[in-house]
Amino acid sequence: SSSQRLHKNIEKSGKILSNLNLRLREIQGSDQMYRLYASGLNVLPDEDIYKAGIGGHNMYDETEISVFPDDLKQTIKDLVYGTTAIESRIKFQGKSFEEIQLNFEQDRDHIDHTPSIIPTPNSFRITDSYGRRKHPIEGYWHFHDAVDLAGTIGDPIKATANGVIVEATYQRYLGQYVKIKHKYGYETTYAHLHAIKVKEGDVVNKGDIIGTMGRTGRTSGTHLHYRVSLNGKSQNPIGYFF
Repeated sequence: SSSQRLHKNIEKSGKILSNLNLRLREIQGSDQMYRLYASGLNVLPDEDIYKAGIGGHNMYDETEISVFPDDLKQTIKDLVYGTTAIESRIKFQGKSFEEIQLNFEQDRDHIDHTPSIIPTPNSFRITDSYGRRKHPIEGYWHFHDAVDLAGTIGDPIKATANGVIVEATYQRYLGQYVKIKHKYGYETTYAHLHAIKVKEGDVVNKGDIIGTMGRTGRTSGTHLHYRVSLNGKSQNPIGYFF
């Protein structure tokens, strides 16, 4: 009969709704995990927000179900409420994932534009550290605002973050050098190069070869003079080797 078919269809709808609820709970669990590991995002309260209040009481017209038996009326009401709640939660979940995606993209961009790798992949031997030192040629004490990394002439020198080449030229003391401007206030300088492989205005990515190690300029030996600055202030590059 039509009544039996209606009962079966409503029962089937109830099972579908139940499965959707279970799947949504799994998705919300993933949402909580992503938020836990994302920087700057709060884990949303499970009870208050993931249920995403549907609000209002007039989700359907009472007259539309008045013809049904009382036992079916309550079942239909539950189905309408359940589907409306799921619709609301799915919309909220979509907005949450958009926020997570934006956060990860911003984190990825920050990582890409922050100096973090060793610019001398063939060697990591520090011959002069960041800080106060006695000048190796002149003999006077001064503040060394970089680190000197040893190697051999011709060793590749890599950009330590994404950025734009703002200087690629020769200077009396630095010799052949390259300066890269990165996002978030960072700049890096690579000096005493044997050869420069980039030009001013070039866009480079972290790990790109920008030159080769040498001993040009005022230096006592072959090495890379590597400087990191943040908002115009020199930083100890050792703290940026991740």
